[in-house]
Amino acid sequence: MAFKVQVGPPQISIHQGQTVLISEQDGQINWPSEKGLYFFDTRVVSSWAIYANGEPWELLNGGAIGYFASRIFLTNRTFLTEDGTIPPAHTRLHNQPMDKRRHARRP
Repeated sequence: MAFKVQVGPPQISIHQGQTVLISEQDGQINWPSEKGLYFFDTRVVSSWAIYANGEPWELLNGGAIGYFASRIFLTNRTFLTEDGTIPPAHTRLHNQPMDKRRHARRP
């Protein structure tokens, strides 16, 4: 009998203790979906999005770098400001993961 491998949709899943975050590859949580920030069995955040003056960001690369952290690199689309037009790929945005294990208080 052949073994069939099934792969789910691309997403980021990380956890720390009893807290779990499941998001799109660009770090956003689109509503409605089952993605979100969960503590035990309760969803605490069900929607999360970031925009540059109303325009969504473009994903360059993103993914989990460990069970507890992810790294996401985004760039801008063209958007208008009071000072003029910002061209695409002019600005970069990335999250800097923090290792909670290094910054935890010690008794």
